[in-house]
Amino acid sequence: MALDPAPCSPWRTLSSREVYRNPWSVLLEDRLAGPDGRPGMYGYFAERDAVLVLPLFADGTTILVRQWRHAYGCSSWELPCGAVEPGESAQDAAERELAEEAGVRADRWRALGSFHPSDARVAGRTSCYVAEGLESAESPGDASEFDLVRARLPLAEAIAAVDQGRITHVASMYLLLRIARELHQPPPAR
Repeated sequence: MALDPAPCSPWRTLSSREVYRNPWSVLLEDRLAGPDGRPGMYGYFAERDAVLVLPLFADGTTILVRQWRHAYGCSSWELPCGAVEPGESAQDAAERELAEEAGVRADRWRALGSFHPSDARVAGRTSCYVAEGLESAESPGDASEFDLVRARLPLAEAIAAVDQGRITHVASMYLLLRIARELHQPPPAR
């Protein structure tokens, strides 16, 4: 079975209005016409695209960061990640986030594609990268990340933390498990 996407939406957007906006999120409400002509409505968050970076040191260690996540009501261990700023490429955002959150820069980058990080009520994509050839590069972080804590640990321990439920940030879980699969089985033939 081919997994090609449908060629077009069966829904027609009749109008779209902004319901709410803050510096991080925009809530939109679209009025729709269904395939049978019946009216519908769809509300969703139009988030900025984001990046997620797995820093991988030559000794097999990585860096996770812990920071408070208000919506979760707790702190979260994650790979370095953040929003792509207006006018910034995903690669540039990944380099910036790696320096701000992990305190390192990389001389080798591998792009691993992108994914939709949430359910269908949130628009936006997250681009994933593996960063290697790392060296120290402290960069002023975002003022909202005052509580950020870094931990350098073996990649295998970070992967185990996913299985143990200690990493619950779904984007970080995805990238860590994807890398685990890559390391333990050959890539599929193309």
